[in-house]
Amino acid sequence: MGTSKKKQPFCAFCKSAWVILLLTLSTKANAQIIYLTLSDSNGTPLPSINLRIDACGKRVRAITNEHGVAEADIGNCAEARLHISSKLYQDKDTTIKTTVKDIRITLIPKTYYLRDVEVKAFRPIAKGNAEKTVYTVDVRSFLKDSKANEALRFLPRTESDGTTFKILGKHANARLQVDGVDAGLDELRSLNATDIERVEVKETDANDNANSSGVINIIRRKRERPKFYGSSRNTLNLVYTSLMTYNSINYQSPKWELNATAGLIYNKPKLTNDVTRSYSDGSTKETMHEDRCFESPQGGGMLKLGFYPSEKLSVILRGVYSLNATNIKQHITGFDNHFVELRSKDKIENYGTLLNTFYNITNTNLLLLKANYMEYSYSYRDKLGTRTRYESDMREYGVSLKSENEKIDWLGGGNVGLGWKSTWRQNGTQSTDWSTHSVHQLYIDHSRPIGKHFSFYFILKGETDNLRRKQSYYFLPSARINYSMGKYGSLSANYQRTIVRPSIDYMNEDTLMISENETLVGNTALGVQHNDALSLSYSKQIKTAYLSATMGYRCSSDMIARAYLSPTDFNTTTYSNLGRSDYASLSLNWTQRLCKGRMNLSFILTGDYMNYDIASAFADRTLMLPSQGFGCYGMLNFNYRTKHSWMYSLWGTYHPKNYGFNTLSHRHPLFRASVSKNFFHDRLGISIVAMNSLRYFTTSRTTTHFANMHQTSLQKTHYNDLQLNITWNFGKQFRERKAAEGFDNGDIELKQ
Repeated sequence: MGTSKKKQPFCAFCKSAWVILLLTLSTKANAQIIYLTLSDSNGTPLPSINLRIDACGKRVRAITNEHGVAEADIGNCAEARLHISSKLYQDKDTTIKTTVKDIRITLIPKTYYLRDVEVKAFRPIAKGNAEKTVYTVDVRSFLKDSKANEALRFLPRTESDGTTFKILGKHANARLQVDGVDAGLDELRSLNATDIERVEVKETDANDNANSSGVINIIRRKRERPKFYGSSRNTLNLVYTSLMTYNSINYQSPKWELNATAGLIYNKPKLTNDVTRSYSDGSTKETMHEDRCFESPQGGGMLKLGFYPSEKLSVILRGVYSLNATNIKQHITGFDNHFVELRSKDKIENYGTLLNTFYNITNTNLLLLKANYMEYSYSYRDKLGTRTRYESDMREYGVSLKSENEKIDWLGGGNVGLGWKSTWRQNGTQSTDWSTHSVHQLYIDHSRPIGKHFSFYFILKGETDNLRRKQSYYFLPSARINYSMGKYGSLSANYQRTIVRPSIDYMNEDTLMISENETLVGNTALGVQHNDALSLSYSKQIKTAYLSATMGYRCSSDMIARAYLSPTDFNTTTYSNLGRSDYASLSLNWTQRLCKGRMNLSFILTGDYMNYDIASAFADRTLMLPSQGFGCYGMLNFNYRTKHSWMYSLWGTYHPKNYGFNTLSHRHPLFRASVSKNFFHDRLGISIVAMNSLRYFTTSRTTTHFANMHQTSLQKTHYNDLQLNITWNFGKQFRERKAAEGFDNGDIELKQ
């Protein structure tokens, strides 16, 4: 019986996988594939031409690839009717015989007079529907060796400092992808910005969870010929001890791709923390002073191997590894004026593999198979032997299968995706044996246009898990509707329901002593947190600028937070489903291209309101006072490249108030400025980077509220620094800039 129960989740996945596979392949029994090659009178292939084929009462749509070739499945019909419509070439209606498998068609250019054509003074920045928005990326303000993560700082509707990326109005960072495959920051740092063809952004995705919200997918330019290139970037901090090196090697060809990265960071930051406790009954104030010194070597790498045997099949294997080992020295003068010296070491280690397989059954039907393995471990050891060792380990195995079907006629030309995902996790701690639980997910997503101006996209997702040794079921729908108002912009409304499952660190019952006044204990009885989010967004291009505004509301119930469960213990917290939170915000984003594209400017302004409420079950067990109040937030990104290829960059952020469940934090503004220049035909790059917080120390003040006491923590860190970066680029590194590159039908508009 025990063995059969363990097999049930895997059997359920197998059955569902077979259902999806059979549904995908059921229409292929009588398949008859024809290939159509379109060219002009000079024999030049014509890409991105839309075709419509009517065969035996069935309508098939296709589009030519970069070689001017389109393929279509017309069943077992002897002949079919072909219709071709284009703004650049004359329409064509003809009958084709299916006995000829390779059909070649020549199109004749259309002739327009100036009175027939409306000139677009500014090229479109974005085009999209309810499912996703496609953005163009202007890299003229960057140097030739600038990377993709720098270019994404100026993506409209995106908050970014070059290391994290968040869609405007969202609560969590977006997932990063390159050509539809999950990617990390290392991969973006090794990808040249000039290799980006476009960026696709999905604000709602079936895989959204506690750590991610939305998807930013970079589509690279096609690999036309083999090339090998790489770079080595080395950084020296001129203010305090800090060294960094980052190296990448890339090989690309039409059939193969190899990408390897390796990085190492060594720094010794310092932190000073002064804690004051003020009691409401008039008792004497208590103070604590703490000095921490961190010696932190960090390293990691990524290896990606891609195999593209044909236009139908793609196989990508990716492996990652990271290690953060920190030696900590603490000198503490406690609340009782007792001096304590602590020495400890903590280590966070991650490694994992990901296998992605894409198979294009037809031009409109894609099958995606994904498998992944990840292992995470966190350990803490007190070198002086006064505390026990603390460990958390997690292993995760995942398999997913998805079928994507585009332009389905009986759905009005809409797209449908059907997917299944299963995840098995093993958790282990120092004091407990390994425990296993699983999560299974089945979902369907559908997008389609409604008339000329409306489009909608919805996701119906069901999940089940046995997290606390009992089976639980969740229904997690999402919906998004978009209204395109032409030259007046676009308006969209979004609803999404998600859940947050507790991680191994939240459920570890062992005691983690972070400091003399900060001890953390996990909770195996934690339940899931439920989130409901609503948003209303507006976007409009204004000449070379792009304006975005988002108004949102998010409600979280059964909220997972750190709770002080003893009225007399202000040092120990335990993770609990403590209550609920309500968050409302209004965000504005303005992105501007100036100086013929050599200058990019982007700024974000956000005003918000946060309110926390404690659950009735904890009201009598804790003296915590929930926070509420208004706040604001701002971010600035600026980039300018001179005619002599000097690049000036500036990033700044200011978040004066940040509310926690019973805390309020104040922070000073931060600015990062850099000057960069390349030499020897872009083989050698030198840059100076300065970080400044308007003070020598970066200072943050956090106030924790209790019914009978207020605790204030004032932290100072040596965050201001001055860095010297030297980059060596080798190989065939850069693409040529072509004047007519990327020209398509969207650049021409006829007068009505």
